[in-house]
Amino acid sequence: MKWTRDCRLGINDIDSQHRLLFAISNELLDIENPLEEQLEFRYLIDHLRKHKEIIQEINDILKSGTDLRKLKEQLESLMFRWIKEHICGEDKKYSKWYHQKKQSQPKDSI
Repeated sequence: MKWTRDCRLGINDIDSQHRLLFAISNELLDIENPLEEQLEFRYLIDHLRKHKEIIQEINDILKSGTDLRKLKEQLESLMFRWIKEHICGEDKKYSKWYHQKKQSQPKDSI
């Protein structure tokens, strides 16, 4: 996910927060996705699809050109849903699978 001028609002404080959101998202996905691929996570394709969907939703919201209040509401709603459904749900599935796989393999292989 790349920060572009299309996402810029022209309000420095908010633009800074949005750039930070992009950076955090990219860092997380740069760690999470390869690890899931390396360990052959059985739900990998679906999990990666969900990552792409959230990235597209963020881009759509930032490019929507809506007023600041509505933009804030949309991003808050999206982030709440992402944390609740994806991190506390989907990533928990990965965590359970990861720990089971880790226990079944020699220490040096993970």
